[in-house]
Amino acid sequence: MKYKEKVQKKITLLIIFISLFSFILLPEQDEVSNIRGKIVELAKSLTGIRYKYGGLDIDGFDCSGLVHYVYNCFGIELPHSSKTLSKLRDKVNLSEIKPADILIFKLGRRWHSALYIADDLFIHAPSRGEKVRTEGLNEYWKKRFKCALRILPE
Repeated sequence: MKYKEKVQKKITLLIIFISLFSFILLPEQDEVSNIRGKIVELAKSLTGIRYKYGGLDIDGFDCSGLVHYVYNCFGIELPHSSKTLSKLRDKVNLSEIKPADILIFKLGRRWHSALYIADDLFIHAPSRGEKVRTEGLNEYWKKRFKCALRILPE
């Protein structure tokens, strides 16, 4: 690779880095709303990636791995366990959820996590043999709902 191409590549990477991480450094209301939107955009872009038990990256996700990955891209470290996520403090009522809030469900003996998008829709990595997808917060999910977590300030 020629010197000029290397420099252009580094500049491009620097611009991407600055644009991604500028959202983390700006705590005002409008910027938090913007970060919520970016989290939702990123989660939606991962639709179609296969489920992989224990998966934490684009090679495959489990439910909490998807949540972990998306928030980690914005510099926010979360546990890779739906049950552990359920023990975090900043809980909100289902009627108060906002985009990018985390939804926790109890499916029999298993815990399940998802990212709320808007309009009673969430995105999650359902189970083995499935792919990351958007789903409606219907009666099935509402009956199994345990808590919602607000990671970003209001």
